[in-house]
Amino acid sequence: MTLHKPQGYTMQNVLVYFEKPESQHACENAVADVMFVLDESGSVGSNNYKKMKEFVSHIVKSFPIGPKHVRVGAIRFAKVTTPQFALNSYNDKNLVLKGINSIPYRGGNTKTHKALNYLRTTSFTQAAGDRKDAPNIAIILTDGKSTNQRETITAAKKLRNANVIVFAIGIGNNLNELELKEIGNSPTDKYVFTVNNFDALKSIETDPCDAKPCKNSGVCKSKGNSYTCTCKTGYSGENCDKACENAVADVMFVLDESGSVGSNNYKKMKEFVSHIVKSFPIGPKHVRVGAIRFAKVTTPQFALNSYNDKNLVLKGINSIPYRGGNTKTHKALNYLRTTSFTQAAGDRKDAPNIAIILTDGKSTNQRETITAAKKLRNANVIVFAIGIGNNLNELELKEIGNSPTDKYVFTVNNFDALKSIETDPCDAKPCKNSGVCKSKGNSYTCTCKTGYSGENCDKVDPCAAKPCKNGGVCESNGNSYKCTCKAGYSGTNCDTVDPCAAKPCKNGGVCESNGNSYKCTCKAGYSGTNCDTVIPDCVCKVAGDPHYATFDGQLIHFMGTCKYTLASTTKGSSLMAFSVEAKNEHRLNNKKVSYIRMVDVKVNGVTLRLLPGHTVLVNKQILQMPLKNFLAFNATYSAGWVTVTTTFGLKVKFDGNHRVYIYVSGEYRGQLTGLCGDCNSKRDDFRTKEGVDVSKKANKYSLIGKSYQVPDDSDKPEKVCNVTDITTDCDLKITGVCELMTHENGIFGQCVKSLGKEVARQYLDSCKIDVCAYSMTAKYKKSATCKSFESFVKECEAKDVLVNWRGVLGCQLDCSTWANTMYKFNANTTILSSDCSVSVTCLGNGKIHESSSCPSGSDCLIEFGQRMCKCPDGYAPLNGECKKTLKPPPSPIIDPAFLQPVMHMFIRVSVAYIKGTFLEELKFEHVEKCAHRCMNNTKCKSFNFDDLVKTCQLYSISAATGITLTPSECPYREYYQRIDSKTVVIYGATITTCIHISEYSNIKTEAECKKLRIKGNYTAMEYSKFFKGCGVTHNAEKTYGLTGNIFWKFELMLDEIPKMTN
Repeated sequence: MTLHKPQGYTMQNVLVYFEKPESQHACENAVADVMFVLDESGSVGSNNYKKMKEFVSHIVKSFPIGPKHVRVGAIRFAKVTTPQFALNSYNDKNLVLKGINSIPYRGGNTKTHKALNYLRTTSFTQAAGDRKDAPNIAIILTDGKSTNQRETITAAKKLRNANVIVFAIGIGNNLNELELKEIGNSPTDKYVFTVNNFDALKSIETDPCDAKPCKNSGVCKSKGNSYTCTCKTGYSGENCDKACENAVADVMFVLDESGSVGSNNYKKMKEFVSHIVKSFPIGPKHVRVGAIRFAKVTTPQFALNSYNDKNLVLKGINSIPYRGGNTKTHKALNYLRTTSFTQAAGDRKDAPNIAIILTDGKSTNQRETITAAKKLRNANVIVFAIGIGNNLNELELKEIGNSPTDKYVFTVNNFDALKSIETDPCDAKPCKNSGVCKSKGNSYTCTCKTGYSGENCDKVDPCAAKPCKNGGVCESNGNSYKCTCKAGYSGTNCDTVDPCAAKPCKNGGVCESNGNSYKCTCKAGYSGTNCDTVIPDCVCKVAGDPHYATFDGQLIHFMGTCKYTLASTTKGSSLMAFSVEAKNEHRLNNKKVSYIRMVDVKVNGVTLRLLPGHTVLVNKQILQMPLKNFLAFNATYSAGWVTVTTTFGLKVKFDGNHRVYIYVSGEYRGQLTGLCGDCNSKRDDFRTKEGVDVSKKANKYSLIGKSYQVPDDSDKPEKVCNVTDITTDCDLKITGVCELMTHENGIFGQCVKSLGKEVARQYLDSCKIDVCAYSMTAKYKKSATCKSFESFVKECEAKDVLVNWRGVLGCQLDCSTWANTMYKFNANTTILSSDCSVSVTCLGNGKIHESSSCPSGSDCLIEFGQRMCKCPDGYAPLNGECKKTLKPPPSPIIDPAFLQPVMHMFIRVSVAYIKGTFLEELKFEHVEKCAHRCMNNTKCKSFNFDDLVKTCQLYSISAATGITLTPSECPYREYYQRIDSKTVVIYGATITTCIHISEYSNIKTEAECKKLRIKGNYTAMEYSKFFKGCGVTHNAEKTYGLTGNIFWKFELMLDEIPKMTN
């Protein structure tokens, strides 16, 4: 058994809220609301489940259970989450333990996210016993990874954002440690624990220091099952519970030997001093003692440095003689200051100076005595004044001793009563306001009268009058009080019935009470009487030639070639205004249909333009992705899509070819307009921009589309907008392939079940329209078919259904027309080439002008997504040159991962990953950092990168040696293989990028495919034994867009192995 934690770290010393009652008195008042969450999935088993419950019981035994201290609840989860008992179910420890013992075991799979959401929405609510001022703590125990990591991470984040402290305990070898770390709070070494098996749970509690045995701030260090305490100065003993043995002080006793004392009483005075000294730890590094006597004159008896042994000190005290005379107290006080407490007499610089004055009468010169005492105290001497007898000047005594006088000035009636100064602490009358004092050795307790509280009954207790009604709990704070009301009551004294006290408004909704009723004002994104209904995002999807699936689920088929508004805020909306516009174009020499060519996202006067080939412009300036916090946008490229996000809930995705997805926060419902509709939850989108219902007109789609036309500000605006009404008048033999979309028993069966038949039917209709429009040639028909299925499959992936369909349908990404559809720049528009060393100006008529854009000797770097020139250290750009400067400007580069290009050293395979034991797993924001990490590790041959959870896994293996890649269920997961040979081989990958590829069928062996590659002098090939398919390409690109597919093997021949560039 191994506990994966730093030595000595245990569950108990992390839970600082629950130190055991016997370990520290103050912990008996610990306050917290604690929920235990038990994984009862099938992999646990009833025997291990019993051990899990025993572990929970053992922890609970150390809690001070009670309505004002620690409350405990429990839930269990597998496929569903089941509450066992709530925080307010039990207020007795035995009942809690009985409740834990009775938790049943059921089995099932591991839906962790449901349990985390239940904690947030139900367990930690006032109705379930949650207290407003008590910290909320959740302790999750699980034996494996959840069935949905993404939802689990999201639910955990929401739980922690609700101020819940989350501890995650993983048991066994089938753990997802990354997921555990995402569940628990940070730092993970304090909030996340793993053990190898259920028996090892005990190891989380074995540290003997958990019990906090070291008192008085002593430091505990464990040694196996034992411990040692390192005590603070002034304490000693095994548990640092013995005070003063290490005390440090210089103490002077001052004895009044005037004639009124008498030799017999003088003896009693010396016995009193000896008794005090016996409790001192006498020594050169601890307490030193000196003594002087005074009457008419002051006589030193022995100095602070005279004796370092207690017996010698006691002997010195016993030998002090008695002389007699009058009482010149001021001389003794001056002697202390000028002689006794000096370095020559043994005074230590860092030791406190203490003087104990014993006298039986008033001094002969009160004024000088008071002056001398003031000077002594001002010299930082702590002065105790003890007056004995009935002839005292109490005013003078109080002027001699320090303040407060009840701690530094003592009086007794006679010398025999000196003993009472040590024996009865109640003599000082510590209990105020008529409190009754009861001594216990050297300590005491006060029994206070009604209306008062505190150790000395010196605190007024306003709660004594029981002002809190209806079961409210009163807490005093000085002279004031606060009532914590039970659910359903409010007001200063809990005497007002309050329906809002039960917190009926969920998800941050604001409750307003009106008598016995209430009203919830919901936050954006929520609705319902109690704000418990999540308003989903408005989602519009545009694809094909083109088909618009509106926010409210209707389908519009519109084929105009101008520029149109897809989605925009309505006039008068109080929300952030935006507009998403799309420009369409004809393709494949077909004037009947059109495809989306570019997308504009407009916010606050800024236009972000998405172009074919994943190119991004901001206000007509080309920028390099990723853009982070750039003006109003973030823009990233991943898995074939450019994704634009904003801070106010708008997201736009464009695949650079024909698909556009628009996501708008639910708070915009009913405040939108455009071809995507208004998102009002009604199927009434067959209306024009002016609101005219055209649903019954034959040309309804054209009427709707034309009404949303906007000025065409693209590089090639259309003079005349061609609009063609749709047709499906085609033979079933032509459109029959589309029927595969709705076959519940085919390869898309799971997808149909997840999307529903209505949605699948919409995609089927769109497919028929597209295929019918392009039925003139087999090549165009196939291209239209593949685009239709591409859109359908993307919808499947959004429902976590992965379909390996390209190989089955023979679909590659069609790029045959890209030469005619790539964005063309206006004449005299200056752009930067990929390495930004050359500035290119388009002059028109196909002519260009090239010139240097960076000073000689400078490098091209990226800042905020924009390419720029940077001179070497010590140089600055001046008049087109990098010139030496004494004070170079600071580097503008934010992320070093982009300084040195490295991605050309790898080949990427999207939606795929390699299985095995990784060299290391790290968190990186960008894939470039992961690639740099791999390049710096000589053992690294490949890596997986998950762009959703930003996880990088390095491997010493690759898919070049017979290991087949595994298709990913997550579209954000990608595999990268290091190019270490001129021949690159990847098992489990197929070409899907936009390159020209020649395809051959009925190729029975890989050798036949290789012959075709060699014969045509092709650079790359792919082969599938299952499909007997072969694809070869002569494209000279160094990187290929590949997708995971277990049926295919990819092979690439390079002229040379890529090298790192500076």
